Amino acid sequence: MATHRPDVGRKVRERLRAEAGGKCANPGCATRRTHLHHIREWAVYQAHDESHMIAICPTCHDAVHEGKLKLDDAQLYSWKAIRREIGTIRGQVYVEPARGARILLGSLCVATSGTAVVFALSSCNRLKLRVVESDLLFLDLAISDLSGKEVLRLCDNHYIIASERAGVEFTEAPGTIRLVCPADEAFLPDWALKQLKTSDASIAEGGRVTLLGVSVLKPGLARIEGLWATPERVVVITKQYTTFLHAGAIGPLKLMGEGENSTVVAAGGVVDLALFGFGGPGMLNVGPKA
Repeated sequence: MATHRPDVGRKVRERLRAEAGGKCANPGCATRRTHLHHIREWAVYQAHDESHMIAICPTCHDAVHEGKLKLDDAQLYSWKAIRREIGTIRGQVYVEPARGARILLGSLCVATSGTAVVFALSSCNRLKLRVVESDLLFLDLAISDLSGKEVLRLCDNHYIIASERAGVEFTEAPGTIRLVCPADEAFLPDWALKQLKTSDASIAEGGRVTLLGVSVLKPGLARIEGLWATPERVVVITKQYTTFLHAGAIGPLKLMGEGENSTVVAAGGVVDLALFGFGGPGMLNVGPKA
């Protein structure tokens, strides 16, 4: 007769997931969906003893049971012993390689044959991209709050999000990450919010804005949305446009193109604020790539 196997308690599940840093405990795996693995096999010990259990992702879990991932107990216990910073979220965005790799900012693409600095408001407010061997796309960006405290960093497609803070919500799915924050003066100057609403009344609907959104649309193409702000300068990227704002300007500078048919190529390796006329009023429309 089969022995009834009781469910693992919610608190035990939460503690084991927290112990693994909110992701697969395998330091070589970025997956955040987890299963619980019994290091001491249930069939033998018939116990949910969390000191002998570990949170690993379904793929790693299957690989362990199928013998594809050959791990002895000492290796699994060493993973349990890893001390990860509480509240910090780590992961990776995978972009399938493709010739002509580029990023989509609003309705305008940016491409480069090397490294392109799209903008750098400060060391903690920047957006860069790097293309290697013409088909590998790597993203490098950082976003801070108005006090200059870094909120998130994405380096070569690996992201680190600082300890959780009130009102900031993180969601993810394969090929997509999104961080949403309150549209308040912790992240966005009041003068900038007023400028934005003059050109787009839908901005900050519900009192919230996208701090960062990364979506892989196809091989070699990732869409970037987000908010980069200092007390004097702000960059906002939505699905429709890229907007540059300056505290002393009459209004925002909005860049619009025709989607994937509009590409700015950083032939010299740098796309900087001067190219976009940062801080000036008006709108620049970029037509189809020649």
